Amino acid sequence: MGTRIKFFAYHTLFWLFIGVYFWTLYLKFFISEQSFFNSHLADLLCMPIVFYLVQEIFVRFKINGGLSAFKILIGVL
Repeated sequence: MGTRIKFFAYHTLFWLFIGVYFWTLYLKFFISEQSFFNSHLADLLCMPIVFYLVQEIFVRFKINGGLSAFKILIGVL
């Protein structure tokens, strides 16, 4: 039962990040004022989406690499 809740929360967060990411892209392209939204927020929100997709690729192809804190830090930088 615990893994099912974890699975649901994991994928729900993914879709939440997708929604917020598209909202920030809307602000970036259709609102002309320069702000944190236009500069960096969309890029920062994209990283959890990319890491989610990389993790899913690792699972699908049965790669035992996983995402360590070091790999996440390198990805963000």
